[in-house]
Amino acid sequence: MKKLISVLLVAAALLPACSDKADITDSPQSAAAETVSAESELYAAPYLPDADYEGYVFRMVTVPGYPSHVTAENGDIVNDAYYRRNQIIEERYNIEFEESQVPDYNTLTVTFRNSAAAASDDFDLCRLIMRDAFSLALEGYVAPVSQLPYLDITQDWYIHYVNEELSIGGELLFAYSDDCVDTLEGMFCVFFNKALSEQLNLTSPYELTDSGGWTLEAFYSAAAAAIDDLNGDGKYTLEEDRWGIISEHDMILPSMWVGAGKKTVAKDADDIPYFIAHGDETLYSLLTDVYDFWITDGMCYDSFLKIAYNEKNRIYARGYFIAGSAMFIVNGFGTASRLRDMESDFGIVPLPKYDEVQQSYYTRLCDGWLNLPLYCAADLSRTGVIMESLAVESKNYVIPAIYDRALLNKYIRDEETVRMLDIIQRNRIIDLGDTIWMAAVRNIFMDCFRQKKPEFASAVEKNVKSVEKTIEKTLEAMK
Repeated sequence: MKKLISVLLVAAALLPACSDKADITDSPQSAAAETVSAESELYAAPYLPDADYEGYVFRMVTVPGYPSHVTAENGDIVNDAYYRRNQIIEERYNIEFEESQVPDYNTLTVTFRNSAAAASDDFDLCRLIMRDAFSLALEGYVAPVSQLPYLDITQDWYIHYVNEELSIGGELLFAYSDDCVDTLEGMFCVFFNKALSEQLNLTSPYELTDSGGWTLEAFYSAAAAAIDDLNGDGKYTLEEDRWGIISEHDMILPSMWVGAGKKTVAKDADDIPYFIAHGDETLYSLLTDVYDFWITDGMCYDSFLKIAYNEKNRIYARGYFIAGSAMFIVNGFGTASRLRDMESDFGIVPLPKYDEVQQSYYTRLCDGWLNLPLYCAADLSRTGVIMESLAVESKNYVIPAIYDRALLNKYIRDEETVRMLDIIQRNRIIDLGDTIWMAAVRNIFMDCFRQKKPEFASAVEKNVKSVEKTIEKTLEAMK
């Protein structure tokens, strides 16, 4: 098993990044400097100072489910990896980690903004989602990479495909590292009910993926085959019937266009973003097909539209996939751990391609969380040392533990899924219109769904000036 984990991790380090052209194509990933200790076979950063911070309490703010610090081992492989990581850093630098939690990501953003506006020394690191981190950084509230000594973003514990996507004009406001585990758990993929697929004599999604035939059409077809009005009342309810897919439109719609190799915002040769969705007839056609698929009776259960916009409703609906009431659910790879009580076996495959002509499968990454310091932190040198140490030791302990837990605890239930995970990791994509400019770009298409008005071309035309203005403001702020 350890050999398998090592193979997976080496493969992940060598995966190609995406291009920034209009549609997504494969390109070689930029080389990252790799510093490994020969004695321990663990990664190390010998350029970090041998510092003694005299018992300093290093304060981190986060939300439930995203730990920054754990106080004891409990036998859970990931919990214990966090404990070991932090214990190593505490002993090395004579510090003590302290974690506080707030209820949700909105509260994190408010906490960060309030502290920054008051120039208060309230914490050392605060966890933020990508779009809010970018917004706060543009306002000057985040200490940028350039002001943090000892951060070497060329190293192998930085997530280069993310950082390359987030740079604008060659400038990077903050950098993702292996401390940001959500870039692994947040890889969007398709979960399917293996037992139901076999019961309906469908071609396995594994087989389709391997043959290059796992396309939008194949996805729609398999979902349609699963629909069943079990109680015969002529209508479809979550509790009594079987659906093709259980997933909210914010989960599936952007996943479908990214999986099909499309972006709403691309970058030119000078690393300058522009609104590529404007006038893209292929994208409009794809969105129309997704909408038609969405409104077909029994095809998609969207808890946000059927009940209300509430994460509790998303979790409630997911319970019916666990119970076997749907063929598919689209969500992040981390969802595998939340399906552990599912009696039927499930499989995981990448997002479907646009068609069989498309060469590669692409994986959407949206709103990865990361820890960031205030611009007014009392000692940015110390902060940089601890941030770099968290990145290195996360690569050494936390990332392997996440793989171990997924495999050893059977969150991943078969060898085929291990192979699919390699495909899913290979081309992870960030669409800036789906992330940092979600409100300005993604919501154009979301609103078409919510209002049941699939006039995507006209919606883009109405909003193109607003989107271009948003991008221009960002460019000005970067300057």
